[in-house]
Amino acid sequence: HQLNMSVLVSVSDDVESALISTLAVVHPSPNDFRSTCASLITSSYSSFLLQFLTPSSIDLILTMEQREAEAMVTMICGLIKKVQDGKEEEKIETEIVAALKKSEKSNPESKLRLMCNLYNLRPSPSTPLLISVLSYASQTSQFKLLAKNVTEVDAMLNGVEAVGKRKAYLLAKEAFESIGDEGEGRKAAVKYLLTFTPSERLTPMDRPICKSLLRSFLTSPMTLWSQSTSFSELSCVLEISSDPDFKGIKELLDVFEEGKFDDWIEWKDRYGGEKGLGLNLDKCEDAMRLLSLCSLAQEQGEIPFDSIASALRVPPASVERWVVQAIASGLITGKIDQVKSTVVVERSVVRKFGVEEWKKLNGVIGEWKGRVMKTMEELKGRQKK
Repeated sequence: HQLNMSVLVSVSDDVESALISTLAVVHPSPNDFRSTCASLITSSYSSFLLQFLTPSSIDLILTMEQREAEAMVTMICGLIKKVQDGKEEEKIETEIVAALKKSEKSNPESKLRLMCNLYNLRPSPSTPLLISVLSYASQTSQFKLLAKNVTEVDAMLNGVEAVGKRKAYLLAKEAFESIGDEGEGRKAAVKYLLTFTPSERLTPMDRPICKSLLRSFLTSPMTLWSQSTSFSELSCVLEISSDPDFKGIKELLDVFEEGKFDDWIEWKDRYGGEKGLGLNLDKCEDAMRLLSLCSLAQEQGEIPFDSIASALRVPPASVERWVVQAIASGLITGKIDQVKSTVVVERSVVRKFGVEEWKKLNGVIGEWKGRVMKTMEELKGRQKK
């Protein structure tokens, strides 16, 4: 999985000669440059690259035409592969990115293209390099150019340790939010929270980040059901639930994920709203009424207005308004029968999809399969006649 914006250029096996010859043409002292490079190459590819790829060398590359500059980076990547030392390779790449960022010889888009080339030509993913590229794209307001690729960040981080993934997911979250894509930002936040395992203790650095991310979800309960994750069962939630400022968070997440309005009132009476969680109580109550209506729709195909008014604790006259909001939010699909004062449900969102829901789905599919097989047998029988 690569980052876009790059052009890959083929080079010969004698990469170092091609690279030195190309840069020597634009160097102020070409003969001295060739001599110095030749002596460095005999020492090691790593020492050659670290001393050769100075800010001035990067400046020279950035003065070239875009395609020529990308060809130069391709040749540099060919040499980096010859180093055959992971730590040294990352050190060299860090120096290149730092020099690209610092240089004033080209525009931000050209620099980003070269960084993407550097990342794409790696034989294996590099979390520090990926983070550097995404960070630069975000800082220079160019993240939108890479957003499509970063939605597949899981594939880019395959095999990467948890600490590296967390850095990438946090950066992706902030970058997506910077371009107004809150949906992808929330997905990145969930992926960050999922990196913690039951056997792992939260570090002093991780703890406040987890709390901040969870607060962002708690302030928008309607977003929880769309994340395909049981937040109340996350190991990081279980650990911070003992903190004084997060008292009752597990129970609250259970309510938001599958509870009804009565459960919300019970939680609020028990925990007093818990100011430490940063809740907007009015917003939570509105969300819980809509989610309760969604649960009712899962249980009944036709719901009387009186049942809705009772479950949501609202006057019967306001039932239609809540039904319209639920339909507009995509929680349910249905029609209001004003004559019978009922809501006819066609479809409703499943708020939590766990083992029991899979069993029910398996049963429904089994019934459908049986009906289809029976119909096919009947059709075959008619054809024989």
